[in-house]
Amino acid sequence: MAKILAPIAILAVFIAVILAMPESGKEGAPAPDLAGLQTGDMAKLVIHETPFNEMTTTFADGAGAPMTVADLRGKVVVMNFWATWCAPCRAEMPSIDRLAGEMNGEDVYVMAVSTDRGSRDKIDRFFGEVEIQHLGVYRDQKSELAREAGAFGLPMTIILGRDGREVARLLGEAEWDSAEAKAIIRRIVGEQG
Repeated sequence: MAKILAPIAILAVFIAVILAMPESGKEGAPAPDLAGLQTGDMAKLVIHETPFNEMTTTFADGAGAPMTVADLRGKVVVMNFWATWCAPCRAEMPSIDRLAGEMNGEDVYVMAVSTDRGSRDKIDRFFGEVEIQHLGVYRDQKSELAREAGAFGLPMTIILGRDGREVARLLGEAEWDSAEAKAIIRRIVGEQG
């Protein structure tokens, strides 16, 4: 019975998150046209009709300095929420690192925000174990940013437009360096000029 209820509970939480999302926030650019690009793992990507949720919660950069999403304005941001104890997060992280290596630049910034509590040592050890080369260390120790983003499960990745508002989200593990994922990110960059 528990094996049946667990997936139903996860689905119920996912549906509740989607239904709780506002249909619009401040008026902004319409959702990008991603028809035909949502294949493979990207079929799970939820595209918002109107971007929303300009997050204001402070989190820490690699030096421990406070920052907010506003510090990233002007770029399309792929923001992954993860933790070292989360097996799907650990499996997904190398693909996010490869995406960062390929796409980080003037128009795109790929980042992984750890929700681990405690010291940074376990994050650094994990990055060393899986040979993370392109991602910086970002920390949300109290999961306040994750809560504001509506990350009720891990891993969760959101794509923010240049104005800092959420364009799309994907709950669960995905291959973020896949051709489909890169095509979607490039389309969002192109449509956001």
